[in-house]
Amino acid sequence: TTYNNMGNAYGNKGESDKALQMLSKALKVNQATLGEQHPNTAAIYFNMGAIYLKQGLKDKAKETLTRALGIYEATLGLEHPDTQSCQSWLKKAKRA
Repeated sequence: TTYNNMGNAYGNKGESDKALQMLSKALKVNQATLGEQHPNTAAIYFNMGAIYLKQGLKDKAKETLTRALGIYEATLGLEHPDTQSCQSWLKKAKRA
């Protein structure tokens, strides 16, 4: 979670490249420890997708947000706030 938190902090400061580096590290750690189908892994994909969208990289944003949404739906259900937030961001990416 430290890498994820650092990635979010860099993202909030507008330092997208550093944010994506930290989030990539967080993703590797989460995949190795929690697995691909875990809400925490989905959260990292979500954070990466949001940064890609802010960078104008809509194809990468759609890809990572779609991956996050699939995990959220499978693990948390359709009504969970994280799932709904991810759906909203994915709609933004598709409109971009």
